[in-house]
Amino acid sequence: MWGENGVVSLEGTLLGLLGSAVVAAAYCASVGWGPAFGWLLLAGTVGNLADSVLGATLERRGYVGNNGVNAANTLVGALAVAAVTAWT
Repeated sequence: MWGENGVVSLEGTLLGLLGSAVVAAAYCASVGWGPAFGWLLLAGTVGNLADSVLGATLERRGYVGNNGVNAANTLVGALAVAAVTAWT
C-alpha cells in the first residue's frame, strides 16, 4: 500500500537517501568519482523532502498534480546545490 502525499517518515527519508546514493553512484561509476557524488546526494535528498512538503500542501489540496510536484522538487534540489556551491 502506498502512503499519503506529504507524509514524512524515517523509513521513507532513509529510503530516499538510499535511492539518491544509488543514482549518484551509478552516475559516478560511469563518469568518475569526485565531488559530484555529494552534490547528487544533496540534490536528491533535498528534492525528496521537498516532494513531501509539496505533496502535503499543493498536491493534496488539488492545486497541482503529481507531475507538477515532481518538476518542482527536481528544481528545488537543483537550486539547493546551486545555492550551496555559490555560497562556498
